[in-house]
Amino acid sequence: MGILRNRMKPHITIMLVLLCSAVAYCQPVADSTANAAFKSDKAPAPVANIKLNLLTLLDPIRTSLAVSADLYLHERVGLELGGGYIFSNWFQSYKGEKLYGFRGRLGVKYFLNPDDETVPYFGIEGKLNWYHKKQWEQICRYGCQYNETFVTTKRIVTGGIAFKAGSLFYINKKRNVFFDLYGGVGYKLTHINYLLPDDAELLRNRSWLMGINRFTGTYHLPDFLLGLNIGYAFYRKN
Repeated sequence: MGILRNRMKPHITIMLVLLCSAVAYCQPVADSTANAAFKSDKAPAPVANIKLNLLTLLDPIRTSLAVSADLYLHERVGLELGGGYIFSNWFQSYKGEKLYGFRGRLGVKYFLNPDDETVPYFGIEGKLNWYHKKQWEQICRYGCQYNETFVTTKRIVTGGIAFKAGSLFYINKKRNVFFDLYGGVGYKLTHINYLLPDDAELLRNRSWLMGINRFTGTYHLPDFLLGLNIGYAFYRKN
């Protein structure tokens, strides 16, 4: 538990620093279009927004820095683009173990009440994760004539599609700072490949959790989404 707490501290610190920086930057920024919108009966939809996912910084399995943007094709329809860098696993505690890679997202959203302070939406999201995991494993060599333990490299590629629903919660009168809470369910295809010597063979499968420690192979798995973004919206100037 001490190791886990120590690993959590830098990620929580990063999240708090980014959160405070975003709020401090966004509060003094005036937008005449957004101010006028709150005085009228109908607020305009943003032309775009940018978001930081807070929960991925606290993901113990695949800690990552993930950003995304909504590009509004219409006041009710948005194209979501996202990407990020996967950089840690809290449970890797031995020297030489690490996790690193990239994540990408592409989706389409439909906004139900774009002129309200709370804006529900639903949509479809595609995902692609590509990363490597270095970890100590016990293997057998030359037809299991003897066993050996060393750091192996596991390459993991995951693609999938999911239904997604959530809501934007604007938190200031200018209607440019918001939280985005969402969830979803879908399907993912995960391919795992251990980069081992030709004569080597893994002795055991350590865990089935999230497909992270499976043997080499392709796996069809359910996928569940849960995220909390903090974002900043951009409006067209008059």
